[in-house]
Amino acid sequence: MRFNNDKLRWSLIDFDSLEDMVRVLEFGAEKYDDNNWKKGLKTTEITESLMRHLFAYLRGEDIDPESGLPHTGHIMCNAMFLSYMGKFKKDFDTRFVDKNKEQKLCDIVKGVEIGKKVFDPRATERTVDSAIAAEAALRKRMADAGETNSEGTLKEILSELKSLNEKITNHFNQNNFI
Repeated sequence: MRFNNDKLRWSLIDFDSLEDMVRVLEFGAEKYDDNNWKKGLKTTEITESLMRHLFAYLRGEDIDPESGLPHTGHIMCNAMFLSYMGKFKKDFDTRFVDKNKEQKLCDIVKGVEIGKKVFDPRATERTVDSAIAAEAALRKRMADAGETNSEGTLKEILSELKSLNEKITNHFNQNNFI
């Protein structure tokens, strides 16, 4: 018996569909150097390139004139680059943060600081992660209470979970996040 819960299901990927992306990576490696993009690329430049290829594709152009390769391969590369920068090169995040739209959101749930700059895209990930951590802590308390069959504690924790969900949903609705 294998324990594969929470493991990535790589069998869901169609690897043939990734060939165009690999061809674009090979083109880039020849033009710049192998894995040159891993040194870091500004996220706004990645996004602009992704958008140019996406819009060319939407206009009916399948092949990029410069590389002679499919725009879909360039789109996939740019999406991968963006994901990589977000995970491993956060200092290359060059998104504009509009200071006029910054809002503060603190202590939404019993002293848990969920985030300070909700409209700062870099803080949004921390905001969501903190909310998930708060929910996980409540769910663990619920599981522990379930083992001792403490019905009162279970109801209290369920109420806290519902309240957390409502507060976060209301906040994001009020700030046009959802």
